[in-house]
Amino acid sequence: MAGNLHQRKRSRRIYLGNLARGFFLILIIIMILNLIIPDRDYSEGENRSLAKRPAFSPEALADGDFFSDVDTWYSDQFVLRDSWMNLRFTAQKLQGKKETDGVYIGKDGYLMGRPEEADADRNRRTIEAVNAFAVSHKNMHMTAVVVPAAACIMTDKLPDNAPVYDQIGAIRNFTDQLDDTISVPDVISALQDKSSDQLYYKTDHHWTTYGAYTAYVAAANDIGADASERYMDYTVSDSFQGTMASRTGCRSSKDTIDVCEPIETDLQYVVTYPQTGEKSASIFKRESLNQKDQYEVFFGGNYPTVEIQTTVNNGKSLLIFKDSFANSFVQFLLPFYERITMVDPRYYYDNIDTLMSSEKVTDVLFLYSGDTLLDDQNLADTLEAAKEPSGSAGGNRK
Repeated sequence: MAGNLHQRKRSRRIYLGNLARGFFLILIIIMILNLIIPDRDYSEGENRSLAKRPAFSPEALADGDFFSDVDTWYSDQFVLRDSWMNLRFTAQKLQGKKETDGVYIGKDGYLMGRPEEADADRNRRTIEAVNAFAVSHKNMHMTAVVVPAAACIMTDKLPDNAPVYDQIGAIRNFTDQLDDTISVPDVISALQDKSSDQLYYKTDHHWTTYGAYTAYVAAANDIGADASERYMDYTVSDSFQGTMASRTGCRSSKDTIDVCEPIETDLQYVVTYPQTGEKSASIFKRESLNQKDQYEVFFGGNYPTVEIQTTVNNGKSLLIFKDSFANSFVQFLLPFYERITMVDPRYYYDNIDTLMSSEKVTDVLFLYSGDTLLDDQNLADTLEAAKEPSGSAGGNRK
């Protein structure tokens, strides 16, 4: 009996020893592979550039930057990183975790970014800049649409008892301070009324085409469009995995992307990308469906400016200050304007008044996600730069 007990203990020690040796052998192999396999420039799974092996220098060693850079490089270039991230996410989900990397692990496969608290100083500056802009362009019709994060609208998909910052309250506080001449349609209530539908992607922070359409119907009258306009929708992808999937490592959920085109109209248009000189007869970039970020099917992504000339003959020219949420919204505006000019202040450095004069702007739309606008300083930079002499625009951008 005692001999059997001793034998079992000995066998267990041998087993644990072999397990430890195997584990350390795997670590050594991984370390060797990390050293000999060339660094990757980009992670398709995470949709971002990866850190490269840092160069050694006495200065970097002295101030501690070298070891910090090595840690970042090793983490980014870790062998089979994408597979490890997916395994990590699966384990966290099985453990019942509600959040990982700033993303709520929601119900029915939803991944929702955690809204951050608004930056009060930046908000104040943006409001002052927008109001000053409205006062100096009283002859133009202006509208503001600010879109809450998915976690603030599709609350039934949140994990139970998840703490969520009141971004809707922050948005309403922001828009309440805008000049009275700026229309603010209540798209928030419209989205809340449809919250049982898929207004946002499960794996991405953007709203779906249906979410954008819901907001469009609510805002149409204020914008100067017609909510009764009919559109035909087409599914262009059923394999989209967006920013939330990239951040968490989730590979199990996929989204469908739809696009819309107006029907019962002979509308034609030309899209111009001034920075590249490219022209297109469609706002949709079908080739983007072959890459990781399939949301770029709308215009191919974000640019400083995009110009659209339509066959509409009504003298109306719309300027949109925007972030990427506007990219899937513009498809509903095409039948109502002769010209549409999109400006993304995150990348725009020219004088906005000069552009407005050349495009003969009659209407202005501010269309942003709450995540961007409530922590933004680029819009204020662009609007304030309009007051400066031509050529100095953007000089205060940070």
